[in-house]
Amino acid sequence: MSQCTTCLGRLLITSQKLKDIVYQLLDDSLNGRFWNTKDAVKASEIIAGYIKKSELRWLNYTNEYFYDIRFEDAAGPLLRNVIGILPGKSDKNEVVIFSAHYDHLGKERIEASQHAYRYLISGNTKDTIYNCANDNASGVAALLTIAAYFSKKGPQERTILFAAFSREESGMVGSKLYAEDLEPSIIVANINLEMLGRPDTKKSKPFITGADLSDLRSILNNGLFSAAGIEKYFQRESPSVTLFRRSDNISFALRG
Repeated sequence: MSQCTTCLGRLLITSQKLKDIVYQLLDDSLNGRFWNTKDAVKASEIIAGYIKKSELRWLNYTNEYFYDIRFEDAAGPLLRNVIGILPGKSDKNEVVIFSAHYDHLGKERIEASQHAYRYLISGNTKDTIYNCANDNASGVAALLTIAAYFSKKGPQERTILFAAFSREESGMVGSKLYAEDLEPSIIVANINLEMLGRPDTKKSKPFITGADLSDLRSILNNGLFSAAGIEKYFQRESPSVTLFRRSDNISFALRG
């Protein structure tokens, strides 16, 4: 890694920038970002603002950065994915996708037992908003800062597509519908950013879901972290967790 690249990363990917995005998305005014509400639309506009600032392109078939899907009829619920693209150089027809979902559960939308657990850990029985800094404002913050980094660094050999998906919480619908629109053969990889603040335990190291389906874990551990004197930083997902099948990456895996 060159010194120039390292300095650029430190300039554009900072704890303060990540925190700023997370706090915008978890704000009570967005009421938990449930997918078919005006609050989710507001969240999508925040995300699109960051993508626009990074000067990414939008795809020809999107409404600027918005990939909108309406259900049933024109007045039906709106599902909005937000997508920006950095065209590649020599291999521009090969695409790497960075993704994260931005929707969450909204207000009072899950079972009473889970409510009780929430109240127990929050100590506030009047708090009915599922803000979810971790699920998945943390992933969106990473997505947007990575987009800013690559935009500033300039085009890579392959095209990079940055996608913020909606309606992940009810069946990965946003990513599923988008994946169905893509030709699988052009997709080289999907790196999905999900709940980046969630270790197995407070003392455990970060883990990668689906680690046996790619060489991403070994690339990071053997390349980036071994150079810094850190051994086996990223772990495999615990077999009991099964988050790989419950996150947007599965939409692309099922398409091959």
